[in-house]
Amino acid sequence: MGADKGERKKILGKMFRLMDANGSGEINEREFLQLARVLSPEADPALAWGDMLAKVDKDENKKINEKEFCKYYLDHVYEGLDRLEVLKSKPRALAPPVTTS
Repeated sequence: MGADKGERKKILGKMFRLMDANGSGEINEREFLQLARVLSPEADPALAWGDMLAKVDKDENKKINEKEFCKYYLDHVYEGLDRLEVLKSKPRALAPPVTTS
């Protein structure tokens, strides 16, 4: 099912550091909006920032630190992907057996 949790943390850490343009250790609104405009020009970046803060910013300081970022993605995004992989790999229990005559 892909990378283990340690490898996922390394990948997420790299992603975070790319988003943290000024190297402050936190993603601020300006950094997020710059990236959002490039990745999703059709979306409302301010609305996306508010949504991201509501989901990820646990200390409510209007910034996202690496711990918050990694925890959110490990707990929500990767967990969902893992569940999807499990569902895809399970045989269909209710499908009738294939018989050859």
